[in-house]
Amino acid sequence: MGGLQAMTGIAVLLLAGCFDLVRAGNSVGDEIVVHAKVPRSIALRAGRGAGRHRKGGLELLQELGREEPVVAGAQTAEAQRQLDLVGEVDDQTNVALHNSQAKGSMLSTQMLSSSQSLFVVAKMAETVKRMREQVEALEEHEKLCRKKVADLESSNAESPADLVSADSPDVVF
Repeated sequence: MGGLQAMTGIAVLLLAGCFDLVRAGNSVGDEIVVHAKVPRSIALRAGRGAGRHRKGGLELLQELGREEPVVAGAQTAEAQRQLDLVGEVDDQTNVALHNSQAKGSMLSTQMLSSSQSLFVVAKMAETVKRMREQVEALEEHEKLCRKKVADLESSNAESPADLVSADSPDVVF
C-alpha cells in the first residue's frame, strides 16, 4: 500500500510541474482545467457522492455551479453557445425536412403526370391502330367497288356490239 501512495505522490508532483510548464506557455486569459480521478470510495467518505445518485440533472448542475463559480460562468457560456448551435442545427434540419417533403411531393406529382401522359399515348396508339384497320377495310371495299364498276363498264361496252350483231341478219353461205 505504501508503494501505491508513493507512486501517486510522484504522479501528482509530475502533473503539478507539467501544469506549471503548460500554464507558462499559454497566453493571458487561457484557462486550463486539470481533472483528477478520485476513487469512488474516497468520494463516498468525503460525502460528495452520497446524495449524488438521488439528485436530478438540474440539481446536480446547480450543485456543481456552487462549487466552482469561475468555471461555472465559462460552462454556462459554453452551454449557451452549444444551445444556440443546436437551435441552428434544428432550424436547418427542419428546412431540409421541408425541402425533402416538397421534393417528394413534386416527384409524386410528376410521376402521376407521366403515368397520365403514358395512358393518353397508349389510348392514342390504340385509336391509331383501329383507324388503320378501318382504312385497310375501306381500301379493300374500294378495290371491290372499282372492280364491279370496271366489270359493269366492260359489260356495257360489249352490249352495244352484241346488239349490233343481234340486229344484223345472219348470212349463211
